[in-house]
Amino acid sequence: METDFVFSIVDIISSTGLQIKLDPGIPLIYTGFGFLMFSTLISYFTYSQIWIVQDQKKIFIGGNTTRAILDFELEFFELTK
Repeated sequence: METDFVFSIVDIISSTGLQIKLDPGIPLIYTGFGFLMFSTLISYFTYSQIWIVQDQKKIFIGGNTTRAILDFELEFFELTK
């Protein structure tokens, strides 16, 4: 079963997904992307907390950190000496 099929290119139209003329949601998308980049940058800062609670005759000391856990432990034990 042999079929004669002729294929010819008539015209080439250049097209891309970046040819948006007007979209009212674009500023909202860029603003959201900016907030995402800003929050990612902020998440790299180290945040540490130390709590001291006194319950009658006992004192409880605790702490928490977001990064550099080993450094925080060393500083924490230096404070409790």
